[in-house]
Amino acid sequence: MYLIGLVAPPHAHEMAAVLACGPGAVLSHRSAASLWQLLPYPGRADAVDITVPARNPGLKPGIRVHRAADLPTSETTTRLGIPVTTAARTLLDLAASHSAHDLERAVGEAFATRRTNRPMILPLLARHPGHGGVKRLRTLLDADHDPARTRSKAERLLVPMIRRAKLPHPEVNARIGDWEVDLLWREQRLAVEFDGYAAHSSPQAFERDYRKTAELESAEITVIRVNWMQLTTEPEATLARIARALPTRG
Repeated sequence: MYLIGLVAPPHAHEMAAVLACGPGAVLSHRSAASLWQLLPYPGRADAVDITVPARNPGLKPGIRVHRAADLPTSETTTRLGIPVTTAARTLLDLAASHSAHDLERAVGEAFATRRTNRPMILPLLARHPGHGGVKRLRTLLDADHDPARTRSKAERLLVPMIRRAKLPHPEVNARIGDWEVDLLWREQRLAVEFDGYAAHSSPQAFERDYRKTAELESAEITVIRVNWMQLTTEPEATLARIARALPTRG
């Protein structure tokens, strides 16, 4: 029990939800994705996702209960002391319940941070052929491009445009040196950086972006800056700028 006046430990809310659902209960779905840092944490008002064995734990306020007839111990683990579905199983559950954007972002984040990988997920798909997320997750894994770690509206808008235009696929939110780059064509030495109010809302942010661009260019990486208005009102022109820069690189 936590003493009145003290701040509860991080994730105490999630742990309490797991304990409330009894033996065998684990954090799952969006709540598990947040714990694994594959998706942002939902608001506190959002229900906590818990998967329980094939039984009815009863309705519990603030908890979204999912029932699994078959949840092997190999698909559960603990993270920060909380029983939770593995990253691979979490992605399978997300595939059945979340948008294509959320799923791709979560898979891209899981792969980039080495929470899981394609060889670890494929046996899971074979083990649960009737699961509602199998088809969508397999389609994503079999695509001719890596899942994108999109974190912003601009990234979610431009990356599909690049794919439809059949341009080379960039790395999204990729590390290069000390910097994380919005879109990076590593071989062609081209970067796209998005400008917005948040990016330049303070002198410190402006100076940081200036130094970032300068250091990338000193490393012979061309930097194209794109703002929201260009992206939404001049998408063809934005793609043309990127396309013109790509063939001359490499």
